[in-house]
Amino acid sequence: MSAAVLSDTTVLLLTYRHGDFVEDALTALVGQTRPPAELIVSDDCSPDHTWAVVERFAADYAGPVDLQLHRTPRRLGGPRNRLMAWRRASHRRIVFAHGDDRSLPQRLERLAEVWAQTGASSISSDAWHYWDGQRTDRNVTLRTGTGPIELAEMCETPFMPQLLGATLAVDRAVCERFPETMPPGDVAAGPGDLLLPFRGALLGGHWYIDEPLIDWRRHPGQATARYFDLGADNADAPREALEAFFVFGMLQRLRDVAHYRKGEHDPARAALARRLTLQGWLQRITTWAQARHRLERAGWTQ
Repeated sequence: MSAAVLSDTTVLLLTYRHGDFVEDALTALVGQTRPPAELIVSDDCSPDHTWAVVERFAADYAGPVDLQLHRTPRRLGGPRNRLMAWRRASHRRIVFAHGDDRSLPQRLERLAEVWAQTGASSISSDAWHYWDGQRTDRNVTLRTGTGPIELAEMCETPFMPQLLGATLAVDRAVCERFPETMPPGDVAAGPGDLLLPFRGALLGGHWYIDEPLIDWRRHPGQATARYFDLGADNADAPREALEAFFVFGMLQRLRDVAHYRKGEHDPARAALARRLTLQGWLQRITTWAQARHRLERAGWTQ
């Protein structure tokens, strides 16, 4: 007998060049202890065999999940692909997944339990690092316990491993309340790790589950490894990219605070978020400039 689907849950599976991994991702999602009512695959015009694997899986699938396939006509980039995917979501609860990661069997059921218990607007969890088919260490090395991450703590730290984007789940208000926050010509929210939990904390709160709920697959083609150039022979290269990520994300947060203030909001919460984000932005732009200067002096170019 099939497990009952979560009638209020949509999973967005975002794929790009995940041909060697996406079948595992799909199998794990439809095989959850409580599978989603809707699973939307959004492939960002992968140049490899990702789409062929997805189509073959869908043709063979006969379960209770409403499986929907979409492929962009051209490469949009991760943030825009995420935007296009969530606009298609039919349900209130939205869970993000990537084609190179694998959700543990209880992931969606645990998220549903926390939503029911807390009413949180966004949720994240711990994850296993997954190298060459083996779990190694947990992403969050310091055990903090399951519980809320308050807005002040989120603002005072540029990035927290507890907010790993690959583990995120949100109420759809987190997407709908904050429209078009990027520069003109680009309407997708940028660094999801920094923005989506921040939006959740502004609204109904963010909750962290101190339990690994995904295998976060690490490989040379992984988006994180490519973006931050982790294989560079100059340590300042990933540092400069990381600080630019923080600087950009904090500017996005300031725009989100402005959107938050336009509707029903808590004035004290809005003021706190703006003040702490400005402080963090000033600190991070200084660190970014220093790393960039060292790279230029070394004659290193990307």
